[in-house]
Amino acid sequence: MRNYMQRINIYYGGRGLIEDPTIYVMNKLTEVLNELNIDVKKYNLCQAIKDAGYEPGKDVKIAMDCA
Repeated sequence: MRNYMQRINIYYGGRGLIEDPTIYVMNKLTEVLNELNIDVKKYNLCQAIKDAGYEPGKDVKIAMDCA
């Protein structure tokens, strides 16, 4: 187990398409930050909404553990 001094949260709100350059950049950024002993936690907001059972017209509240 590595001892991390800092944590960075990355929130992604895209659809997760393979050709999305944001995913590539997030992965490279995560690699660099991990080499600097910075803990990176990624949150996929689109997936969280799907997991919450979103239906158009309904309010959805998403709770995420950011600790």
